[in-house]
Amino acid sequence: MQSSPFCGVQLSVRTPDPKKAVQYARKQQPYMENYLLDPRCQISNNLAENAIRP
Repeated sequence: MQSSPFCGVQLSVRTPDPKKAVQYARKQQPYMENYLLDPRCQISNNLAENAIRP
C-alpha cells in the first residue's frame, strides 16, 4: 500500500476508476508543482480559448 502527500490517499481502493484517478494525479504531480510554484502561470485559460475562437 502506497501513500502520497500530494493526493493524501492510499492505493487500497477496490474499484478501478478512483484508483486510476489517483494514479493519474500522482503522475501529474511534478507538472502541478511547477505550475503552482511559478507565479507567472494563470489559472484561467481564457487567452488560449479566445485565440482559437473564430
